[in-house]
Amino acid sequence: LTVLKNPNFFTLKEIEDASTNVKNYVEKNKKMPNTVKVGSKTLKISEFSYLSSKAISNLNSNNKGDILLVSGITNRNSSAHSFKATVYKAPYVDLAKKTISRIESKKAPSTYWSVKDTSGKVIGKANFNLYTYSFAKILDFHKSKNYLPNYCTFDSSAFTPAKKATSIKAGSSSIKKGDTYSVTLVDNNGKGLASQKVTFTISGKSYNKTTDSKGVASLKINLNGGTYSVVSSYAGSSTYKSSKLSQSVTVKDSNTFTLGEIEAAATNVKKYVDNNDVLPSTVTVASKKLSISQFSYLMSKAVYNINAGNKNAIALPSSLSSCKSEGDTIDATVYKAQYVDLSKRVLSFAESNKVPPVYAKVYSSSGSSLGNAEFDLYTYSFAKILDFHKSKNALPNYCTFESSVFKGIVVPPVNVSSKIPYNSSQFKAGLNEKNTETNLTKYLVGTGQSAITSSIKNLADQLTKGLKTTDEKAQAIYNYVRDEIDYSYYANSKHGASGTLSAGSGNCVDQASLVVALCRASGIPARYSHAKGCTFSSGLVTGHVWAQILVNGVWYSADATSVRNKLGNIQNWNTNSYSNLNHYAAVPF
Repeated sequence: LTVLKNPNFFTLKEIEDASTNVKNYVEKNKKMPNTVKVGSKTLKISEFSYLSSKAISNLNSNNKGDILLVSGITNRNSSAHSFKATVYKAPYVDLAKKTISRIESKKAPSTYWSVKDTSGKVIGKANFNLYTYSFAKILDFHKSKNYLPNYCTFDSSAFTPAKKATSIKAGSSSIKKGDTYSVTLVDNNGKGLASQKVTFTISGKSYNKTTDSKGVASLKINLNGGTYSVVSSYAGSSTYKSSKLSQSVTVKDSNTFTLGEIEAAATNVKKYVDNNDVLPSTVTVASKKLSISQFSYLMSKAVYNINAGNKNAIALPSSLSSCKSEGDTIDATVYKAQYVDLSKRVLSFAESNKVPPVYAKVYSSSGSSLGNAEFDLYTYSFAKILDFHKSKNALPNYCTFESSVFKGIVVPPVNVSSKIPYNSSQFKAGLNEKNTETNLTKYLVGTGQSAITSSIKNLADQLTKGLKTTDEKAQAIYNYVRDEIDYSYYANSKHGASGTLSAGSGNCVDQASLVVALCRASGIPARYSHAKGCTFSSGLVTGHVWAQILVNGVWYSADATSVRNKLGNIQNWNTNSYSNLNHYAAVPF
């Protein structure tokens, strides 16, 4: 005969094992589980509360028998009472008995119980979650010790998630008057905390700001120059702990700049000139836009101060006008003592006249004059010096002053052709310039848009027939394309040299291709020049392509797009306005 166990009976071991699980769940998750597995059966938390209270009552009477779960028990919400106290054995056993009686009579647990001490005095109220969790702790203790504990700590904080640590990351220790001071509130993983209130306290006043999506809180500071203690504090929340940061912040006048700020801008000026062959008209220093004359003053002052061992912030004069740039063409090495002397003289002139000098004389180490360095050249040279100091933390022993590097100017070579009507003011990179390449093969081969077809070859022979010198042949080819091929506007290459010849028209790219192809077919090296920012007489500012023809060691501009132009002399656009210059043997577009 097999006797089946009543499924509503549970052994003490099953109840104690479930108690251990409930205890561990609460301590990990800071909340009570909705259901509990007791033996092989999943019960409501209120049903477990009944079994655990019944087990405590029975154990107090030395009864370790199975416990029958009464039917029909429903869950009840736990009250919001908070309680922390040491509850001794007699009171917690009494609490267990009250729980049994309540559930058996009402089919639901109490939302809270008043808890008494050993004298019978009420010491607080334990809500359902707390007393049920405490019953689980008592039975877990009994499971390991085989006796009921003398007391149990009832503590509502078991259901309060541990607050996460926070910290406030410091902002800049130096700002300008009117700028914002910012800090970042982060959690223990370094993640910014959004929508949290941060309080800034400075000069006895407090300001509340809310963090943005990245945890950044900012305060605009309009205090006079000086050093201030700024306290940034976060009061915390139900989830996060409080945190505080104290930082000394130097507020500078809005026209005062640190050496680091000046050097960072100097690097940008150097890069700009290296890429564009012209100084920028304005420079941004620490988020403030200055004229190039103002920045030139700051750089000259920085060079002078660094040499004197002074790395303090530099104040910009309130009024400093812009100046022209005029001077000699210089290609010389200027040593440290001489360029520091130059910075001193530039400073003295600017402070006395409220404008930088148009030019300043530079000297060799022996004291002889190297010429008058124009404003653009000495300004660029100061930028190079400060860029060097930024990376090496030392002033360079010398600085190369090169007019040709800065402006793209090429001094006209002595062997320029008297038969080519070149413009002497247009000796600069991309226009008329001395050849520096030794291998010219790529400029003699027809390829791509400048392919040498039979029609191209025949025309080249016809145009140069009877001509003896290269400059005569170049002149004849250029004049033909300029005078016989109409200009037609479109982007990039459309026809190539041969197609342009057939069509009788072409844009700047295709006209240049025809010039290049005819020259190469005649054994004359030719190439393409391409630049951006070309300003035409019409006011149009755009990218532009023209040819260059090599005659007796000099590349001459050959822009055939206007009858106003001549070989070596461009008149239909401002040759001082272009940037991003490139040379091509084969045009890539």
